[in-house]
Amino acid sequence: MDNTATPLAAPTPVDWTTPTSATRGLQKVLLSNDTSAASTMDVLLRGWFAEDRTKSARAPSPAMQLGPPTRPAVAAPPALPPPLPKPVLSPARPLTYADVESLWRHVARAAGTTDGGGGGDLSDRFKSVAISPTQWTSMQAAVPGHLKPYLATRIFLRLPKTPAGEISAAHWMTYVLEKSAVYEVQEALRAVSTDGHQLFESEWSQFCATRVPDDTPSDAAAWYADTTYARVADALGLASARPGVVVAQAGRPRAPIPLGRLLYHPIVIELAQRQAWCDPEAAVELHESFTSLDTDGDGILSRAECQRLCNGVLTSRFLDQLVTAHGGRGLSWPAYLAFQVAASDVHRPASIQYLFHVLDVDGAGVVDEHAVRAHAAGVLDALEAMHGESGFEVDDVVNEVFDMARCATTRMLTARALVACGVGGTVLRILVDMHGLLQYDAYCSSGSGGGGGSA
Repeated sequence: MDNTATPLAAPTPVDWTTPTSATRGLQKVLLSNDTSAASTMDVLLRGWFAEDRTKSARAPSPAMQLGPPTRPAVAAPPALPPPLPKPVLSPARPLTYADVESLWRHVARAAGTTDGGGGGDLSDRFKSVAISPTQWTSMQAAVPGHLKPYLATRIFLRLPKTPAGEISAAHWMTYVLEKSAVYEVQEALRAVSTDGHQLFESEWSQFCATRVPDDTPSDAAAWYADTTYARVADALGLASARPGVVVAQAGRPRAPIPLGRLLYHPIVIELAQRQAWCDPEAAVELHESFTSLDTDGDGILSRAECQRLCNGVLTSRFLDQLVTAHGGRGLSWPAYLAFQVAASDVHRPASIQYLFHVLDVDGAGVVDEHAVRAHAAGVLDALEAMHGESGFEVDDVVNEVFDMARCATTRMLTARALVACGVGGTVLRILVDMHGLLQYDAYCSSGSGGGGGSA
């Protein structure tokens, strides 16, 4: 009886030059340091198991042995090479001017320019230099640890390239400075949070006070805290951004801002660059517009005072429901900000949900055909009062609204449907803004397309 078996063939080593999805992650770590180490590890692992299987197959069966059965000796597996160390990056941190000068010196050295830093405007120096992939790699190896996150390979890949495959040093430095500003804001937000999980109203005010220039009015810090909170609450979908919840009731504390969500939300970029609502000067202008509307100076915009909102293009029916949604008395300063944030870009999902809540007066979650018809009639009445005639029929407007929102079958609008259809902001403008209908009609008449208009 033959107890031998055919030896197993040695497995074919993996072709590391064409990685599969299973080996791509490991290859990235290994081959970035040493190609031979990757191949050696693969051969050793596979050879070890093949040798073990071969020896077990050639050993005689224990039942055929004359003496007591013995376990065949198995050679100790060869020692695996030590794991390759992963590069350790220092945590990214905001840049100082000395860091920027250091980056310029490394750029100049890698690019072979004569200016090694000092003298001249930094923007002019970076503007005239291009960085090749080879120069980028040499800079990665040369910069200190805390600057390495600004030289990650993905940054080079994302920046626009010249025909020679180089990037502009000015483009890269612009990205670096913007990223540094974001890190600065993130550090400041972490510093003011006492529990490390959320930002309460006093902590948010403390953060905003550090962002306001000294030459602004004394109350600018409070106004800036209000405007930025309205924008952040809208971006994160906090309760304070919805009408009739918190903003309508004076004296109630605002909902705390979840720190983890805020730190990695794109709104941090607006805070870092002081864009639009996150600009202290914009906060001053917004408060001036509020006080100009508040003719009696009581801090509340009454229904009559709201008539001038958005240059008077809003329908009376919508203004009635807007005041009702915010408590019935009128719009307070926080409520005014919440409305202005939504009105600034009606095509964002948060703005669509805000305006839908205003139309949904009974909180049923739907706006039925009767309500849609009433809003459409209000728009046509306003156009007729302004121009002598509207030029539209109510039925045509109602049918167009339901077709655009893809609710022609149910004949009921929902917030989800308005967001999903892609033109929910245009639909809402048609129902509440007399200029919205005219702009949509002009858009369709121009041949740009129908149904998906951008008002």
